[in-house]
Amino acid sequence: MINIDKANPKVSVIIPVYNAEPYLRQCLDSVVNQTLREIEIICVDDGSTDSSADILKEYQKKDARVRVYNQKNQFAGVARNNGLKKATGKYVIFWDSDDFFEPDALCVMYERAESVGADIVVCNSFAYDDENQCDIEWNMSYNPAYMPSNEVFSKYDIPEYIFWICVAWSWDKLFNREFILKNNLHYGDDRTEEDVQFVFVALAVAERITTVENALIHYRKYNPNSLENSRDDYWESTIKMFESFLEELKIRKLDILLRKSYDNFIAMHMIAVLSMLGDINAYRRMYNKLKEYVIPLYGLNEHDADYYFEKYWYDRLCYMNKYSADEFIMRDLCSRRCNEERANMYMHIYEKLFYKTSELLEEANRYYAKNKRWYFPFRRIPKGSDIVLYGAGDAGKDFYAQFTESGYCNVKLWVDNNYKSLKERGLNVSPVEDISVVLYDYIIIAVVERSTYEAIKADLLNKGIDAGKIIWVDLCSR
Repeated sequence: MINIDKANPKVSVIIPVYNAEPYLRQCLDSVVNQTLREIEIICVDDGSTDSSADILKEYQKKDARVRVYNQKNQFAGVARNNGLKKATGKYVIFWDSDDFFEPDALCVMYERAESVGADIVVCNSFAYDDENQCDIEWNMSYNPAYMPSNEVFSKYDIPEYIFWICVAWSWDKLFNREFILKNNLHYGDDRTEEDVQFVFVALAVAERITTVENALIHYRKYNPNSLENSRDDYWESTIKMFESFLEELKIRKLDILLRKSYDNFIAMHMIAVLSMLGDINAYRRMYNKLKEYVIPLYGLNEHDADYYFEKYWYDRLCYMNKYSADEFIMRDLCSRRCNEERANMYMHIYEKLFYKTSELLEEANRYYAKNKRWYFPFRRIPKGSDIVLYGAGDAGKDFYAQFTESGYCNVKLWVDNNYKSLKERGLNVSPVEDISVVLYDYIIIAVVERSTYEAIKADLLNKGIDAGKIIWVDLCSR
């Protein structure tokens, strides 16, 4: 058995576990092998019905730092709250049992917290494609475009953007435990959305927030057992979370200061959750609740487009004000930012669920064909960035039009291997070799296929270009 002084752990790792058998060993191996050894590992079994409990006991026997607690199935939020009651570390992190972690994850975050006296440390992450067993670079954990330049900051530095700087999940954030207790922070008890209020209220009350650029977490996507895949039966948790979140801000007298950031978050989040629903009846119920209750309650349709950080969310609010649920889903899914194969999948859903006639299906196909367009998510780069756009196919042309029309960033150069024929068609495209003679912040690779992107990236890396400056958007997965 591994025995390390448990009297003064530097970090308490709290892991809720529910039927995680396929992933639990990989998760626990990556935790017990952290280079930061002075930790306690608190596992809360949330009433698992598979062999998770046996696996936890096995690790508890091998490593004295592992402590296992049991509860009846009450979901991850309650498990985290119960784990927090047992924690004694100076810092706390809440990790998920289906993810795994870089060996130095805790060391890097702990040292960062100690060096600046942070209440919260946010790190970067990888998305782990469970189907293909590989990491995907995605830059989702935090958004530097909306962060201040200071290495330590709070909501007073960015009141409009504090809920826009990162995603409201817990596993990429290290918290000072005394900060949590002092501010009476706790998780919700619903099956979904349990961490949104905890994370965002923590950001709202924190006086010292900082980040590390390192990608330290491997977040498992496409796990069919994940709570992210249980929205159909629990969409009302989202509505409940909006209300309790705002109430917490009001109690702490932060609702006025942070209202724009709050409004932008709920406008984005409600549409995002709506798009995750797979059952048409759940979709209609949530849509009507949003249209008839949430949007008027929070006055989301009382602002112009400039109030919202992305025009996409403003447009969806306008559509919801105008259309029924069935009309909205047809227009939204027909104009999805995706490729033809994915679009055909959506058309099949229409026909199966509620578009019964071939005439309506043809109308939907015509709408998609007319409005098909690739969109670049501006949040991926800071406003005002100087960029090189690599690729002048359909995606490249759409990106170029968005960049030049919006003025969000500066296209210093547009390149393509077929620049000669493209120039003959009137496009201002240059050879790839010209990249070496311009100054830029990022190279945006505007291609659809991953294999093409990987070939281009390999070539750029061979030319000595910094990997951190290369950005690609997986259009097929959006």
